[in-house]
Amino acid sequence: MKKTKLLKAYIKLRLAYPHFKKQLFAMEHTIGSKWILLGTPIHDNLGDHLITQSEFSYLTSLCGKTNIFEVPTEMFLLYREQLRHCIKSEDIIFINGGGWMGTLWKNDEILMQEMILTFKKNKIIIFPQTIYYENGDSEYQTLLHKAQNVWQQAPSAFLCLRDQQSFDFASKALIGKKERCFLLPDIALIYPTTCKHVVRNNTILFCLRNDRELILSPQVKRELENYIKNMGQNFLYTSTLTKRVVTLDERQRLLTEKIYEFASARLVITDRLHGMIFSFLASTPCIAIDNKTHKVSGVYTTWLNGIDNIILSSPEINALKENIHLSLKKFPYETQKFQETFRGYYSVLERILKNE
Repeated sequence: MKKTKLLKAYIKLRLAYPHFKKQLFAMEHTIGSKWILLGTPIHDNLGDHLITQSEFSYLTSLCGKTNIFEVPTEMFLLYREQLRHCIKSEDIIFINGGGWMGTLWKNDEILMQEMILTFKKNKIIIFPQTIYYENGDSEYQTLLHKAQNVWQQAPSAFLCLRDQQSFDFASKALIGKKERCFLLPDIALIYPTTCKHVVRNNTILFCLRNDRELILSPQVKRELENYIKNMGQNFLYTSTLTKRVVTLDERQRLLTEKIYEFASARLVITDRLHGMIFSFLASTPCIAIDNKTHKVSGVYTTWLNGIDNIILSSPEINALKENIHLSLKKFPYETQKFQETFRGYYSVLERILKNE
C-alpha cells in the first residue's frame, strides 16, 4: 500500500480510536481466549456503524467473561503483523458485515481476502454480507478465482449471507460447501432500540444514494419532488453519511439521533439498504427502491416483505406516486416482534461458537 494511504489511515485511526495502542497491548496480554471484531468502520457511513453496533450488542449477549476487542479496518492495515502475533489459535475472529464482497468494491473484496488469509488458522465468522460479482466486469474471473483459493485455505471460516442470491452464489460458486454458509438477517435488523415519546411530523424524508450503486434517475427524483409539493406535503433530505470520521465513542449517540430522525417522519423514501433498516427500527412507513447490487431488494424479499408498512417500489415515477398514496395511509408499527423472529435465526452461529 502506498505511503500516502497508510498515512491517511493512521490519521483516521488516531482521530477515531486514540487509545488503539493500549488495546493492542491489552490484546497481547489477555489471559484466556478472546473474540476479535475485525474490519469495523471509522468512516462516515452510519449504516456500517449500525451493523457494527448491533454486532457488539449481539456478541456481548453471548460472550460471558470472554473479552471482545474491536479492530477497525485501518488498524488491521497498519498493524497486521502485530495483530497476528496478538491473536492466538483459540481466539475467534468476527469480520464486520455489510456489502463489500465482489467486483463493485474491488479493494474491499481484496481486503476481505487478506483478513481471512491472515487468520486462516482461526475460527472465522463473517457477519451477513451481500455478494455482487458482475459478469461483465473484466476482472470477474480473476477476482473470483483468487477468492475461491482463499476460502480453501481457511477451513474454519464461515460466511453469513443476508439474501438468497448471495447465499446461492457463496454455497455453489465461492465456497462450494453449504455447511459453511448461513442465510441470516442483516444484523442491523436486531439492533435493540426503542423510539419513545417521538412526535411524528407531516414530513416525507428522502434518503438517497449519490454513488456508483444508485439506479434512481435525477429526472425521476425531480418529478417526485414536484409531485410531493403539489400534494401539499413537506419533504426533507437526510443522509446516513456524516462526511467525517466517526469516533468509536460517539457511534452509539449518532445512531440514536439518526433513528429518532427517521422516527419523526411520516414516511421515508430511500434507495439505501440501511435507510430501509433505519425506517424499520424507527417503526416508520418506508418506500424502498433497489440499488445496483440488489442489496435492498435482496434483504427486503428475504426478510421484510411480510411487513405491510415497508414497500419495495420500482424506480419508475408512476409506481412511486402510487406507493406514496398507499404509504401515507399506513401508521407506525411495532418492530420488536419481528426482531425476536430475526434473532432466532442466529442460533446457528451460537451452535458453532459452542462447537456443536
